[in-house]
Amino acid sequence: MIFTNSFNQAILIDNHGIIQYIGSDIKLFGAFFTNYPIKLGQQVFDIVDDKFIPQFKIAIEQASQQQISVFTLRTNNNVNNQLTIVINVFRPINSHDYYYVLEVHNPIPQIEHSLKNTDKLLLLEPLFNQSYDIIFTTNLSGKLLDINQAGIDRFGISRLELLKQSIQKLFFSNRLNNFISDILNHTEYELRVNYLAKDRVKHIAELKGKLINDESSILFIAKDISVAKLEQLKLVKRLIHSEEQRRSSVAYQLYDGIGPSLSALKWYIHNLANTTNNAEKEELYKQSNNLIEEVIVRLNAISENISPHILKNFGIKPALKNRLIRFQKEYNCKIDFISDVTVRFSNEFEMGIYRIVENLITDLILTCKPEKFIVKLIRKNVELTLSIQFLEDKTQNLNISHITINEVVVAYKNQISILLGTYTIYDIPGAWKVDFVFENDNFNK
Repeated sequence: MIFTNSFNQAILIDNHGIIQYIGSDIKLFGAFFTNYPIKLGQQVFDIVDDKFIPQFKIAIEQASQQQISVFTLRTNNNVNNQLTIVINVFRPINSHDYYYVLEVHNPIPQIEHSLKNTDKLLLLEPLFNQSYDIIFTTNLSGKLLDINQAGIDRFGISRLELLKQSIQKLFFSNRLNNFISDILNHTEYELRVNYLAKDRVKHIAELKGKLINDESSILFIAKDISVAKLEQLKLVKRLIHSEEQRRSSVAYQLYDGIGPSLSALKWYIHNLANTTNNAEKEELYKQSNNLIEEVIVRLNAISENISPHILKNFGIKPALKNRLIRFQKEYNCKIDFISDVTVRFSNEFEMGIYRIVENLITDLILTCKPEKFIVKLIRKNVELTLSIQFLEDKTQNLNISHITINEVVVAYKNQISILLGTYTIYDIPGAWKVDFVFENDNFNK
């Protein structure tokens, strides 16, 4: 990948945090990094100062969701010594990979979503034509002023012809004109639209808009989500399939596990009633008793899956520990469990946490086939943090993406909201982590 001199104050990292490009003025990052010189191939989280890592991770997550984020660091106690870093996300054309561009703006007055007084974009001009998303600018009435290469390729029309068009001719939505008015009034910045690509197939895109150039023009980014919708549909089918598997598992345990035992027990009882041989009666009694004990054990296991008694009697920590041990036996996977919880919460809260862990791990096993899980349940002040991290099994070649993980987790969004929780997804080298944070004071017994 080739960069121009405008990247002197920037570095490029891939979606695993590995540094792929270093600008010549990298020392302008100052105290943000602990070790200089910085080298290609380094893991960025290894060289960021520990006190900045939490804020940096939040900014990375915001950029993943919004394409861009801005954060300011206080490098010492002096308010004038601040460092502002802009993070842009872009995807090269015909690639599933994505990259983060970290650029220093020090000082930078009144940055708002990284858009400055420029005729094009503050998504860094060299990336304008390498972005996978359609990026274009219009005047205040919607007539195109500029468009990137992705837009030209997607519409299959020359740049000259596209610049004769308006946004209303290229994208379709009943709310499009209202959407532009809302942008001008600073009240709305995102809309789902349709457009016809060069293959004459209708595509779905998320359109975001922002006033630029002293509010004399509008910057638009259209992210095609047609593939994401297909992936979402596939995921829904997988989730339905996994739910059916769970139901089938209970049915199997009842019909093929307990059913034959009960049939055999019925046969033993019939023979007991029809035999006068004492030795044969004793053997039949023994076999019947063994079968009854076997049925009781299996019923307890099924009952524990449906309504966990350990959870009710002893609390969330021992219940999760027991369930994760059974997961390891059922799916032959490795799971480490760490928890400092010593108190009980309300039954509803504990059951909610238990079901999120149980269902989410089941879905992740079926969709992502991880090598290992690390589950943590940590209480700090009024917050309870549930962390589920899994290591990717490289032999599976599944090409797991942020979209995949988010669509798995979003299936439990209502459950999480009911428990007054929030979640954050982290993409770390060779692994994924989902953190759920709950305000557990609302659920004390």
